[in-house]
This record gives sequence, C-alpha cells and structure tokens, in this order.
Amino acid sequence: MWRGADSFDPARGNALGWMTGIVHNGAVDRLRKLRREVLVEDASEVVPVAEATAAAVARLGHDDDARTIAACLGSLEPSQREMIVLAFMHGYTHSELAQRLVMPLGTVKSSIRRSLLRLKECMDR
Repeated sequence: MWRGADSFDPARGNALGWMTGIVHNGAVDRLRKLRREVLVEDASEVVPVAEATAAAVARLGHDDDARTIAACLGSLEPSQREMIVLAFMHGYTHSELAQRLVMPLGTVKSSIRRSLLRLKECMDR
C-alpha cells in the first residue's frame, strides 16, 4: 500500500475500501498461484493428451464416418483437438478442462464452441 499510496483517489472511494481492494486482489492472486502449482504437480498422474487423443481416434473404428471424424479432428489445432477429445471422448466437463489445462472457464467454453463449429464445417464438406 505504501508504494502505491499515490494511486489513492478520495473521489473514487474511502481509504478503507481502497486498502481492502488491495488486500483482496493480493489474496486472489496468491490463491490462483497456489492452485496452478498444485495442478502442475498433479499433472504427472494424468494420461498425456497425445495418448488420450490417439486412443479416442482408435475407438472410432474404421468406417467412412470414423475416417471423416478422425480427419476433421486432425484439422483442428492441437489445443482445440485436446479440448474436444477430453470433453467428448473422455467426459470432462468445461470446469474440469479449465482446471486441468489451467485456463479460464470462459476461454475453454469459447474454444470448444469454435472447435465444434470447425468440425461441423469439415463434416459438412
């Protein structure tokens, strides 16, 4: 607070609210950092995504539809393919994906939506 005291503006609120905001934001940042560290430590117990993706594609079978789906999955960026496979082949929820990939929930949701639209376009060809 001492280093940022010059940023306090009494016209925007009282000093107690300003200090509370600084403490709150610092606590949230610390919790997020700790959470990332825990997720990174637990990552060694999780099946690598490349293996999960290969296993999911193998489960599709070898008919024309399966080949088309595999080709369309292959056209996605690796991060998009990872999310789609984990969500739809392994049953991860959006929240679980956000935790596993250490990404904001909104980013995961929008990325999955864009990926599904790309898959639809590919499948419609």
